[in-house]
Amino acid sequence: IMRIGVYGLGPFGRSVASRFIYSGCLVNCYSRSSSTRELFLSYASDCGLPPDLYYITNTLSELTSFSDIIFLSLKNDECYDDIFHRAFIDSAVSVIVDLSTISPKNSLTLRSSFDQMKVNYVEFPQLGGAQSICNGISTGLYFSNTNYSSSDYKYLIDLVSNKIFTFDSPGDPLKTKLLHNFLAASLLSSLGDCLSAS
Repeated sequence: IMRIGVYGLGPFGRSVASRFIYSGCLVNCYSRSSSTRELFLSYASDCGLPPDLYYITNTLSELTSFSDIIFLSLKNDECYDDIFHRAFIDSAVSVIVDLSTISPKNSLTLRSSFDQMKVNYVEFPQLGGAQSICNGISTGLYFSNTNYSSSDYKYLIDLVSNKIFTFDSPGDPLKTKLLHNFLAASLLSSLGDCLSAS
């Protein structure tokens, strides 16, 4: 069984960690912010998450020491400084699944860095927010050097998303997600204009 880590405990990361925990997985959780870590503990208690199935790590190094696979749920490109500069060299981590929406350029840079460390970097941005993860109705956009259907972490990917689209080239999932966000925002803006005009 893979040891699971979740880095980023905002609403989206909390939802992903909860899906794993409810499914009986042991999950190591980390956030740079101590207040966000405390918020997760309160959330976990309120939701009745079994306390023996999750552990809050206090450092990124601790998270990478106790995890074989880490799911990233980071709010912006700035948060990736940790990943570039610390903790992943000589760690136990063999797979990084990136659920975040970052620039395709930064994604390619990450892929190159992790390739050098012999870590499989998986692009897996989501169409839908935290609530869609909680409800098991999120759509994932997948690219990895490892085929999705034969990967040893497929069962975890399936817990995050109930519908998965695979892509042939790195950066394509993120470009698709950004296009989706643009079209959704344009549609909502147009709808708002129509309603206010009536």
